[in-house]
Amino acid sequence: NSAIVNRGAYVIVEDCTLRANYGRRGGAIASYGGALSLNRTTLSDNFAETFGGNDEGLGGGLYAIDTTVHVEASRISSNYAEALGGGLYVAVADPNLLLVRGSLIDANVAVTQGGGAFMHARSGPNSGVINSTLSGNRSARNAALWFDGGLVLNNSTISDNLSVFAETPGICPGLCGAGDRGELWLNSTLVSGNRDVYGNGYD
Repeated sequence: NSAIVNRGAYVIVEDCTLRANYGRRGGAIASYGGALSLNRTTLSDNFAETFGGNDEGLGGGLYAIDTTVHVEASRISSNYAEALGGGLYVAVADPNLLLVRGSLIDANVAVTQGGGAFMHARSGPNSGVINSTLSGNRSARNAALWFDGGLVLNNSTISDNLSVFAETPGICPGLCGAGDRGELWLNSTLVSGNRDVYGNGYD
């Protein structure tokens, strides 16, 4: 199991480091409902593994479904997911949302998609990334961030993420939106230096 498992409660993780934990969903933290706040907290070197079942290997550092997630002044770094969301995997529906502010998501790895983060917004309000950096993340495709639904990036940096899918060039190393309701707002944000293994830039 993950180090912390939340089932419908309001959980605050503050001034903590969660390191080298294992889980099938969320190496460090798995949240099913309720609300989760990370304040001045580090999730590093955690691992989401698969054993052949459905919905496994999701969220190397953090997995959250139907949970309101606030990540504030924190770092999600060097986590690994055997499927989706190297740093974090979040699936939200109204009224839940994801807010990342003043934080660093770096050097995470996902085997398939969303090296830095995988944000699946099935309905509800926009997710937000504010005054934050996603850098040095890797996955087969969508290396920085995969999202659907609405996403706002404000005063943030998306840089130097790497798509390592070696057969087809340019599988979206930077930001990748999908779904029929995907919307992206960028304000005072730098998206630069995201590459595939061929050296092509597809931010």
